[in-house]
Amino acid sequence: MRTTPIPSRSCDGRPRERAATPGARRAEEPFVRLRLVASADSVRVVRRAMTDLCERLGIAAERAGEVRLAVTEACTNVVLHAYAGNRPRGILEVDARRADGALVVIVRDFGSGLAPRPDSPGLGIGLSLMALLASRFEVRRDPGERTEIVLTFDLADAAR
Repeated sequence: MRTTPIPSRSCDGRPRERAATPGARRAEEPFVRLRLVASADSVRVVRRAMTDLCERLGIAAERAGEVRLAVTEACTNVVLHAYAGNRPRGILEVDARRADGALVVIVRDFGSGLAPRPDSPGLGIGLSLMALLASRFEVRRDPGERTEIVLTFDLADAAR
């Protein structure tokens, strides 16, 4: 069977090659898949990856700025809140791809979930900001202690 290299992203956001099999994503369909330690440095890596993805998808600068801001806020929430308290620093995952005329970004953690925190270092507007910037906003939580923020950005009017 013949394989074709497809670019993907390593944990630090740099491109890496992997083999494709028939039916796998084509090289011309950009996507991001990151699995990082939940840290401020990782938020910067995700932001750069989102900038690159928006450029490769031809998303207009204004919409790309909204994508970066919402995704940055979601990742910052993971760093500040998901592993707070006695939990060790955990994992931040980001998956982003184009689907049905939209950019779908999933920010995932395996921490404590969303709950009010009286000691929160934030202003408490992050979820509202994400909902405002994205076309659709969803929070998913499963019993296996995984929280996902799903941000969908319609791209119909967002091309350069």
